[in-house]
Amino acid sequence: MKEEVRQKVMERFSISEQAMQLLLESAEMMSFVPKDIIVHEGEINTNMYILSKGIWRAYTFKDGTEDTFWFAVESEIALPVWGYTSGSPSLYTIEAVTESEAYCLSKQKLEILFQSSVQLANIGRRILENFMLEIETSWLSS
Repeated sequence: MKEEVRQKVMERFSISEQAMQLLLESAEMMSFVPKDIIVHEGEINTNMYILSKGIWRAYTFKDGTEDTFWFAVESEIALPVWGYTSGSPSLYTIEAVTESEAYCLSKQKLEILFQSSVQLANIGRRILENFMLEIETSWLSS
């Protein structure tokens, strides 16, 4: 992971160098090309992705029209919320817009990390807090 991306992730989620290293050691590096589907709508995906390069988008179809509702860029986390929190199928598709690289952590690995460190457990809380803020911002701008 590029040092500037690593620093942004550490700042955004207030984690130490040691905690960041634990996350990366537990993750699998994945590469994507434009139009690759990371999560299919209707699929159960319980992974968390730390985007280290590229742009992703999330979209769904409403009344037959494709509706993009968020983008993720390097140093951001993408998480199919329904799959991760309840093991339910995703209500949207996540697609690579550009050539991308991401660190993928399974829910099982994350749970082990969260149990081993309060600092790491706080990452999960911060991700959900950010998600709630984005939802409220979206509601207010509609």
